Amino acid sequence: MKNISTSTYSFEKLREGGFIYVDKTRQICELLKPETAQIFCARPRRFGKSLMISTLEALFNGRKDLFQGLYIASDEVNYSWETYPVIHLNLADCSASTPERLEAWLKDAVSDLAEENGIVPGDNYPELMFKDFIRRLVKKAGKPAVLLLDEYDKPLTDNIDNPRLTEIRSQLEDFYGVIKGQEKNLRFTFITGVTKFSQVSIFSRLNDLTDISLAADSADMFGYTQEEFTRYFGEYIDQAICSGVISKEGKKLTKEEFLREVKSWYDGFRFYPTAESVYNPVSIGDFFNFHCDFGYYWYATGTSQWLESIARKQPLNLDELENAPIPKSVFSEFNIEDFANNAFGKVDLMKLLYQTGYLTLRQDDRFLYGPDNPYHLCFPNREVEEAYHTLKNI
Repeated sequence: MKNISTSTYSFEKLREGGFIYVDKTRQICELLKPETAQIFCARPRRFGKSLMISTLEALFNGRKDLFQGLYIASDEVNYSWETYPVIHLNLADCSASTPERLEAWLKDAVSDLAEENGIVPGDNYPELMFKDFIRRLVKKAGKPAVLLLDEYDKPLTDNIDNPRLTEIRSQLEDFYGVIKGQEKNLRFTFITGVTKFSQVSIFSRLNDLTDISLAADSADMFGYTQEEFTRYFGEYIDQAICSGVISKEGKKLTKEEFLREVKSWYDGFRFYPTAESVYNPVSIGDFFNFHCDFGYYWYATGTSQWLESIARKQPLNLDELENAPIPKSVFSEFNIEDFANNAFGKVDLMKLLYQTGYLTLRQDDRFLYGPDNPYHLCFPNREVEEAYHTLKNI
């Protein structure tokens, strides 16, 4: 049996270490069909965004050896394996409680990227350093670069209560605004985060940025479908049944009962109303790693301090929120300063709970019939529902 890792975000380490990797390269192939593309996708924390970024980095580095046995390496696809210079910028570790700290972090990050690519970094404002680095990297390589930007929104969500939030946001906008002017130098851009904030320049200035966060074709790009769960974790499922796994209530489960129980606990995340729901990867991995103990694995690792801060400011009455519809046209963006200033309303709360993973889209097979059909939200599963009540009462 292959081992399961929920703490390894490196595609290379997963593949070389013989860990389970659920093949998402079919979806990647669809992203790469255009000659140039700029993609944004928002997903809750601990859904595999960083692993997807790492997979794309390995792909554009031409690491065909890591993809053997996966869809993209099959004869059916005939992928070219052309290499490109890769700019991988991960803000997950960005600590920026002031604009000055953010500026220092961004300058350091760009300097590291430049040095890794044999380029002497400039010494100026972060956005000018970033623009200069991209141009010089592309000139040196003789081909366009690939930009992979992970957790773009962390400096904002970390500072939702910070009185200097507007200054931090403005500086981040200037830095991200560089991407617009460098479109001709970029073969592919992929940006991830938890939320989509309306003021940030990657959305207001990038005319060609495609947001696939609520796209039907991308609904299963992150997380595991039922078929993927039973196929990749089949040996673990059989082992659990043989060992006599029991439910939270102490009942010994048959295989059918076990699958239903696991589904009720960890499946249910839906990112398009007519799409199949998916399991959270961390919940499934830790469930098996902790001997099939039904626990709150996603909540233990995926709850952000800023959401807890908002919950403290204003208790969330989900009985009122769960069945209220949200029109498609107002669903996809936030004004972060509304949350910082306690100027948010019911719809803002619902969108926030959805993007952070506490609510998900309810299945609606008639959703396509109408230009602005509303989204309806619900709890994805038992784990999240019980964890939400814990969050609400902190």
